Amino acid sequence: MWYNKRNIINMLNISYINWRLVCLLCLLSMCMFTGRAQNEPLYTQYINNQLSFNPAYAGSNDLLSAQLTSHSQWLGFNGHPITNDFTLHSPIVNEHMGAGFSLVNDRLGPIRQNSIYFDYAYKIKVSNQGYLSMGLKGGMDLFQFNKDELGHIALEDPSFSQSSENGFSLNFGLGVYYVNPNFYVGLGVPRLVKNSFNSHDRAQFESTALHYYISSGAVFDINTVFKYRPSFQSRLVMNAPVLMELMNWGIYKNMYWLGVGYRLNDSVNLGVQVQASRQIRVGYTYDYALSDFARYSYGTHEISISYDFSFKKKNVYNPRYF
Repeated sequence: MWYNKRNIINMLNISYINWRLVCLLCLLSMCMFTGRAQNEPLYTQYINNQLSFNPAYAGSNDLLSAQLTSHSQWLGFNGHPITNDFTLHSPIVNEHMGAGFSLVNDRLGPIRQNSIYFDYAYKIKVSNQGYLSMGLKGGMDLFQFNKDELGHIALEDPSFSQSSENGFSLNFGLGVYYVNPNFYVGLGVPRLVKNSFNSHDRAQFESTALHYYISSGAVFDINTVFKYRPSFQSRLVMNAPVLMELMNWGIYKNMYWLGVGYRLNDSVNLGVQVQASRQIRVGYTYDYALSDFARYSYGTHEISISYDFSFKKKNVYNPRYF
């Protein structure tokens, strides 16, 4: 979903573009390496949205589960990133397998990416209450670049001879995931293929560089009413800084969750979740930037709601902590 580096530079030479958009494009160009950039969505409530980056998570809830997440980053900037994500997954075939589906709409300025992916996981029981899952993800990414949303563009610039550019690419990913009632650890690579779309040898969209997600978490009983659930996630991308974040949740009576976290060299994160019923959980997080972005942005907001369609009498750990 990224425009090539040469065209980004041409954009910056145009004096009429809104200054906030220029700042955003500067940020993107700094993130690029060898004409590519990291463009996987980023979630603060990653522990509840693992299907987006690890297909081995499919069916891990032992029931049909759906989640809707909306992540709005750097509010206050024109064209700020917005990601809307819907996931659905369930165990199948005597619970030894899992299947999942995800639909993602990602927006950044004039760039749109819609992704549709299907997930399959196979689970192996390795202890009395723990199992190891291996997963496969496959689907497509649809790209669109809308020139008209940039504002005033030099008409003689051949890079913008058309009002929009469109394309799509196929991709697949892999993952492994171990979980028991008190602990989990997972590794996922959501996209393994580097596809690209070219038009008239000028505009170029490229899929993401390889992203490796390593995550883990645990839950501890403090007393009969309080629990503590720490977790971390690390995102590794070639030739890019390591992204690592820690999140700590305190849980009261399995109903009310209060969280605080830190994303390395990026932000401090605050969150709250409510287990409204056995089937419904609602969550909200706010990220406060620690960089100069804090002077121009209203922060990052993320809202999620999950719904579990049914409960079984066996092997269901309720409420779910991972």
